[in-house]
Amino acid sequence: MGVVAEMAERVQVQYAGQKVEEQGVADLFARPHHPYTAALLSALPERANARRLPSIPGVVPGLYDRPPGCLFEPRCTHATDICRQGATRQGPELGYALCNHPLNGARKGAPKQRRKAKAAS
Repeated sequence: MGVVAEMAERVQVQYAGQKVEEQGVADLFARPHHPYTAALLSALPERANARRLPSIPGVVPGLYDRPPGCLFEPRCTHATDICRQGATRQGPELGYALCNHPLNGARKGAPKQRRKAKAAS
C-alpha cells in the first residue's frame, strides 16, 4: 500500500474480482467508503493499534460459491438483510463504493436495518 500511496493518483480496490471502490489516493487513505477498503487499511502496520494486526473473518468467495447479493456480505460487519439481495453503486462523492451502507457519508439505496442475530444452536 505504501507504493500505491507514493506512485498512484487514483486507486481501485477489488474484492473477489469486483471493483468495490475507486477514488483518489489521499481521499481513499483518509476516508474509505467500502467496509473492505477500511478493513484493508486498518491492517496496515502503521495504523494498527494492537500487537496483532486485525484480520477479516471468513474467506473470499470462489468463482463457484459466490453469495447471491453483495460479495462481501458474509464477512461484513455492516451488512444487513438487504445486502443479501445486492449492492448499490454509490456516486463519486462516496468513492463509487459498491455498498448499501457506505462509510463516512450519506448513501443512496435502502435504509439501514441491522441483520437479525443468528439463533444459537
